[in-house]
Amino acid sequence: LRELLLSGVVDSFGNSLGWTVVLLIGTARGGLAEAAVYSAAMLAGTVLSAPVTGWLSRRLTGRWLLRGTATVEGLLRVALLAGLVAGLPSWLIAVAIGLMNVAAWTGYAGMRAEVSAVDASPRSMTRYAVGIAGVEAGGTALAALLPKGPAGYPAGWLLAAVFIAYAGSMLPTIFTARRARIAPLPGASRS
Repeated sequence: LRELLLSGVVDSFGNSLGWTVVLLIGTARGGLAEAAVYSAAMLAGTVLSAPVTGWLSRRLTGRWLLRGTATVEGLLRVALLAGLVAGLPSWLIAVAIGLMNVAAWTGYAGMRAEVSAVDASPRSMTRYAVGIAGVEAGGTALAALLPKGPAGYPAGWLLAAVFIAYAGSMLPTIFTARRARIAPLPGASRS
């Protein structure tokens, strides 16, 4: 349970730090309208994660669900941030954000299932959820307080540190997945 909590907290800190920087870059590039498009893409990805989670949970063990979603999400985090800095079109960034959030919320559902498999008590799930919520506030605050470069968002070594934290925070989830307990839903098709 401690391992799941730690990996969830590390992931959530890196995610909130990186996502806030993504919104800062979007705002610097295209104002609040661009940041709003990115937020809408995030919400669309969140909604689309529900059917994807159902489909994957009938076909994959918890180990493969967590490893797969964490790997996809980590790669999309790097591509997204690099694409923003490189000036890729907003619509392409929005598509990446949507896909990233499908992976993120599917993985989050898998992590919650694993927490329940280890300890089904409400106390354990509450610890997990509150730990994540608390650390997300810290990651968001830190990102907002980082010194801004000439383009209006962190630059140089600070931006490199955000890249590392944003993508690297997925590594504990990939590591934790080795002990996942959830099996595919019984009687489900694996085609």
